[in-house]
Amino acid sequence: MVAVAGDIGGVHAQLASAARLSLATRVRGLAPADVDRALSRTRSLVKVWCMRRTLHVVPAKAVSIFVRGTSLRADRDVGYVRRRGYSAAQVHRLASALLQSLDEECTVDAIADRVGVLLGAKRTSRPGGGWGSRRDVPAVGFGSLTFPAGWLLHLAGAYGVVCVTPGSGNVPKYIRADAWIPHWEDVPVPQAEDDLLRRYLRVAGPAQLRDFAWWTGLRLRDAARVWSRLLPEMAGVDTGEQRGWVLASDLSALESARLPSPSVRLLPYFDSYVLQHEDKTALLPRSLHHRLYRPQGWIAPALLVDGRVVGVWSYAAAGPSTTVRVEPFGPLSSSIIDGIEREADELGRFLGRGPVTTALLRPGTRARSSVDVGRTAEAKGVGALAGSRGTGRGGPDGAHRAVSH
Repeated sequence: MVAVAGDIGGVHAQLASAARLSLATRVRGLAPADVDRALSRTRSLVKVWCMRRTLHVVPAKAVSIFVRGTSLRADRDVGYVRRRGYSAAQVHRLASALLQSLDEECTVDAIADRVGVLLGAKRTSRPGGGWGSRRDVPAVGFGSLTFPAGWLLHLAGAYGVVCVTPGSGNVPKYIRADAWIPHWEDVPVPQAEDDLLRRYLRVAGPAQLRDFAWWTGLRLRDAARVWSRLLPEMAGVDTGEQRGWVLASDLSALESARLPSPSVRLLPYFDSYVLQHEDKTALLPRSLHHRLYRPQGWIAPALLVDGRVVGVWSYAAAGPSTTVRVEPFGPLSSSIIDGIEREADELGRFLGRGPVTTALLRPGTRARSSVDVGRTAEAKGVGALAGSRGTGRGGPDGAHRAVSH
């Protein structure tokens, strides 16, 4: 499980339930308790802000690579403060106070209190809870601006490494990496950038410079500096659709790779696999992008067959049973449907649910509502069914290190 989280370039974790399912679809036999144990007890997995300054679960031993390798993205927050009249020394003092306060797990309330004391500043509050919320959040008045404590965590990303811990209940806590991760080892930013690009090309290649910039959230010019340093290690390949680059050391293995077909996976919301490239046409036709990439940044759960998105899906739980509802973009063969049922069985096992029923909509029809992965709801709106099967078979044995390309 820990190796898988690194092999796929981190597990997108803005939605905690989806992060667990991203691991479960790749590691057969995984249980939710396994993930929780790795995040809280052994700390072999850690949740951090890295690519695009979004939350990801990554191996503890690679935290510095993922965070330091994308730290130039946090420079945008530094620039925001500098453009409002703060000196470099003032910004550094603000970030240092935040990092100093995180020698133990802290909620954002505790962060605001501690940073206020360290700066001799006023602890206050201001509207802004994220996702359009206007609720009051803990903040610190420093100079002419009032900084939400949660936003300071992003500012600190330009200077240090902050981890998000499970906390208690639904209240997350935050702590410095050196105070949380056993045997913590930091690495210089250039080394982290190079190692991160190697990891990216290994999981997402063939890729282009603009894809790496998009994936990391770096400015194109910053990504280009990293890319140019590793060009001697790359090999150009032609996929038939466009030219891209892979690690030259991986070329032989890629050319000889043979994967079983069909390879079927049910990927949850925000899965890392569908967030690797700026140009998504290798995954699905442009005319269908809106079915996967939804408004306001939401990424729908994807039905993946042989590395391409051929539909979307959702699940609903009613009592002890679960319905997995699939909306294919086109006809599906019986072998693909069998694969969907195996995946649905594995989903039910992971969730600790009873019998699982798969419901296939006819291509071209849409379900009336989309059910949030990880949310329990009544199974409604499963109309225009092309087929509905009760399964109850166990999932396939063996561990899957990564979704096949």
